Amino acid sequence: MATVTVTIDGETLEVADGTLILDLAHSQGIHIPTFCYQKRLTTLASCRMCLVEIEGHFSLEKRLQPACATRITDGMVVKTDTPLIAQTRQSMLEILLANHPLDCPVCDKAGECELQDTVFAYGAGESRFTDNKRVFRSEDIHLNPVIVFNAQRCIQCQRCVRMCEEVVGAVALGTAERGMDAEITGFGDSLTDCDHCGNCIEVCPVGALMSSPYRYKARPWDLTEVDTVCPYCGTGCHLTVGLRDGRLARVRSKYETGVNGETLCVKGRFGLDFIDGEDKLRRPMVRKDGALAAGSWEEALNHMVERAGAAAEKGAVGGLVSPRLANEALYLFQKLIRTAFHSNSIDSSTRWSASDPAASGSDVPMLDAPGPYQALEGLFGGLYARHSLHQALKADCILVIGSNVTESNPVSEYLMRDAVRNGGKQLFVVSSRPSRLDSEAASSLRLAPGGEATLLSTMLNALAGNDGNGEDAPASCREFLECVVPALTAASEVTIMVGVDVLRSPRAALVLRMLGNLGRTLEASGKRVGVQFLFDRPNQMGAW
Repeated sequence: MATVTVTIDGETLEVADGTLILDLAHSQGIHIPTFCYQKRLTTLASCRMCLVEIEGHFSLEKRLQPACATRITDGMVVKTDTPLIAQTRQSMLEILLANHPLDCPVCDKAGECELQDTVFAYGAGESRFTDNKRVFRSEDIHLNPVIVFNAQRCIQCQRCVRMCEEVVGAVALGTAERGMDAEITGFGDSLTDCDHCGNCIEVCPVGALMSSPYRYKARPWDLTEVDTVCPYCGTGCHLTVGLRDGRLARVRSKYETGVNGETLCVKGRFGLDFIDGEDKLRRPMVRKDGALAAGSWEEALNHMVERAGAAAEKGAVGGLVSPRLANEALYLFQKLIRTAFHSNSIDSSTRWSASDPAASGSDVPMLDAPGPYQALEGLFGGLYARHSLHQALKADCILVIGSNVTESNPVSEYLMRDAVRNGGKQLFVVSSRPSRLDSEAASSLRLAPGGEATLLSTMLNALAGNDGNGEDAPASCREFLECVVPALTAASEVTIMVGVDVLRSPRAALVLRMLGNLGRTLEASGKRVGVQFLFDRPNQMGAW
């Protein structure tokens, strides 16, 4: 990559051509304030807080330009802290505060408010405005059960609108009116297209968008925060759980942390309240005279041993376990059932259908192997990719088969949308169910459940160059093949994402075998190929 020479605050550096001034400043430990900027979102450059002084650009001696939207050119001289810049930042903050309510003592954002922090660091210290402040509404609006909106606090950075449209894909938020009357709205004060994910709350720099479950519950400094992993799907999102007095107060994400970055789905952000649920079992319950009654641990364990021991003598003991548990707990559970109760009847909701010999066209179950990795090794060889989702989505061509990603793995859907819109990747979706991701795909195909094997067979024939291939297929299938086959042929790296609709299909073994054949065919032509699964439970592989 070509490099250019730039001088920033008196230090001369060699950087990649086209680097944003803001990115360079951050890499050098230089803080430049921003409101509208988010690395994951399109550049708006509207808040004007990141203005820097530039020489040797636009054929002018000196000029203030937004650091978030200006790319470095050779010989550029950048100053990030001058009297002119300081005066400009003060003026911008004065304008923002002219109509911003001074209700920090009752605002949920106080203590972690970007406007508050920026005013303390760069503000004038006092206001020259004496007129009454603008009031949109006298009361806050409950946009849905989890999001509350205070229009007076909004600084029109548009982060929430861009996050909702560009990353989540919901397009539930927009802007009504213009100028000083501009207001973020859910159109008719109702977010009918909203996922309730709360990502708009996460990126809001002020207290305009608030979490209803967390509202007035605590201050940030009251919370003890613990980092953990989301227990819902297989994406493995990073969560930061805030506790107050040992009880759950809120769940949030962290900027550019974990596979999910600053995003979470509705289950990850608002679905952990069961931890402190009133109906949660907090002590052992033993059934006596047909009714459950609280008992001691010793009493409950003795009762279980007595009842289960009698059933074990008849070979009537089985175990059901959740794929949300850690491998250590899963291992101990199967050991208990096998050694204490002498039973191999162990199952979980992760049960896959790929062990059906009739569906696979073979006398031997496809997944009749000691463990999942061994079974996948037989199906895909070295194609099964164990690297991160970010790495998998760097492929030129991404094929998603058998999954409504919007429903089963929402944050994975966000990452795929990023890969298409910002990474220029080609996405192809094959599923029996529609999803929001269809609109991002270069081509999508709706199939009847179980029709994946036929499509893959036709695709393999097309890749082999067989003439007349697919002429008897429906028009939609032919159109899909006309798009996907050239894309697979031209790509240097391909990622195949397999959803749980395939794994739970009666024809799973056959479909997985065909996917293995597709991967090996592409690999034989010199392409890098990886296969990953879109699990809808966090530890399906371990539970299997």
